[in-house]
Amino acid sequence: MICITTATVATVDSMFRCSEVRPGALRSTGVAETANMCLLPTEFGNMVSERRRKEAVTEKPDTPDILEAAVYADDLDAAEQFYGEVLGFRKIDRVGDRHVFFRFRNTVLLVFNASETRKPPGNPDLPVPPHGMTGDGHICFAASAKDLDRWTGVFAANSVAIEADFQWPNGFRSIYVRDPSGNSVEFAERGLWFEEIDSHN
Repeated sequence: MICITTATVATVDSMFRCSEVRPGALRSTGVAETANMCLLPTEFGNMVSERRRKEAVTEKPDTPDILEAAVYADDLDAAEQFYGEVLGFRKIDRVGDRHVFFRFRNTVLLVFNASETRKPPGNPDLPVPPHGMTGDGHICFAASAKDLDRWTGVFAANSVAIEADFQWPNGFRSIYVRDPSGNSVEFAERGLWFEEIDSHN
């Protein structure tokens, strides 16, 4: 039988990497000999294993990147024309009047029709939870200072009104337009949030 103090649990964790617990092993670790619980070696091993399991469960993973961004549109044809033709994003998927997807760099833009995505999933192999929103959404695309000037030309050529064009207090610029469903679409210098990146190019 092994007698331990509460503080011993963390101290002797490495001891149970061995297959056998020898008499006096706890004393050799230098922990206090005053005990407040007594366990058989197998019971103590189970306690340490449970502690390890809980630590593994509560350990936070690395901060993830954003893989997808989504906006909602009530007219997917108009959305496809805006994001695909005006902005030049590459379309990768269109499913009826439910959604149209675009890929650019390392991100995918999902344009959903909320009246369809609120419906329960019909395919048991793809149980995507229902979702949707009403009102004007917002999305922001990063652009260099030079590309912001180019975007103003793209908008002018396609009769897309610029709703706002200004510099933030830290000196970086944003341009705002609306997509056909009224979502606020922003183009901004990356330095707006990451000033260590020189985006004034």
